[in-house]
Amino acid sequence: MVAGLLALLVVSWSVFDLVRGLGTSPLTRLGGLALSPLGFRSLDLLGAGLVLLPLLGMAVVGGSSLEASERRAALVGQMRFAATLQDVRTVLVLRRQLAQERPRSRPWIRIPGGGRRALVKCDWAAGAVSSGTASPTGAYPLGQGRRYGAKPPRPRPAAVTRRSFEGLSRWPLGRIARLLVLEAVAVGCGIGAWNGTASLVAVGGIALYLAGLDAVEPLAQELDHPDRLTTLPHQAGQVRLLLLVVPVVVLAVSGSAVLAAASALVGPEVFEVGLALVLPASLLACCGAAVSTMRGADTPVDSAALTPEIAGMRTGFRVVFPPACGIVALIPVLIAERAASRGSDPVSAATSSSTLIAAGLAFFVLAWVRYREELGAFLAAAGEAGRGGGSAADPSAADG
Repeated sequence: MVAGLLALLVVSWSVFDLVRGLGTSPLTRLGGLALSPLGFRSLDLLGAGLVLLPLLGMAVVGGSSLEASERRAALVGQMRFAATLQDVRTVLVLRRQLAQERPRSRPWIRIPGGGRRALVKCDWAAGAVSSGTASPTGAYPLGQGRRYGAKPPRPRPAAVTRRSFEGLSRWPLGRIARLLVLEAVAVGCGIGAWNGTASLVAVGGIALYLAGLDAVEPLAQELDHPDRLTTLPHQAGQVRLLLLVVPVVVLAVSGSAVLAAASALVGPEVFEVGLALVLPASLLACCGAAVSTMRGADTPVDSAALTPEIAGMRTGFRVVFPPACGIVALIPVLIAERAASRGSDPVSAATSSSTLIAAGLAFFVLAWVRYREELGAFLAAAGEAGRGGGSAADPSAADG
């Protein structure tokens, strides 16, 4: 974590030099030393001190623990294996272990109103869960809630929101800095796309997607601990849908703060366009991150049941679709720039296009998050019925 913060400081220092046209950072001096044949400056010799840092590191590395190095090597091997399976969540967890990125023991902000409150009705839990009519996640097979004669209670939004805020309030400083840097990259790429470099939309969209992977940590923690929902009769889709509310707010607030900080470098028109895109872009970034987090890794059984063509399309969709959500979120910047060049109002063009894109794409993603278990049970029952193993109207086929 310390090394990451120092690297961030050095890179930020160089970016400041680039923006202000100065030459105060060590990397700027080192670059000037490389260009010394074109014009030598005595201050560039200070950059030569950076060459001595690797030698200093080699001298200090002798005191490292062999056991700790072996553990880190094992984590690297596990991370490579998870990357081959496109298991984004496992890669993130292993990377945080390698970086020793641990949650804070004391939160940055204490959420008032503590105390444990009942989230479910005990009479429903005793009547439905104990009788075995509900699935382990509290979700019914699609279209069979009325048949069982019992309906699971809805989770309290306030309790789920509080739980999300409590988790985010224990973020380490490095994760907060990484989120702000990714938001700054997305904002900078949006400004560059407005100024004519349309290809920066792809870079900014990927940065948004990576920021979303950090922001959806409440949802990821729920998926990492599935036993929590098995003790409650809530539908898993409802809880997971509510867990996306706080990440969207966090991305929108941090994006607005970064955009406000960059307002001195952009005109008022660009700033207004950016504000119009903050909320839709945050929503789409969280949608793409939610898909990556919830999909996990494919099991050998899932892959063996598909033809090579379908398996290839499925893998391509898993790899391309989540970052594509972030890229699509920045396309309204190009639409607004084209509207401004024609003399139209760019703010209204950005607002209408971003709202249309976010509403259309987020609807399908959020519907998948909400009804994933029910749809999976329905498709499993339909497949079992098609193979002659049961009837589509048989509840046991849907449960199996």
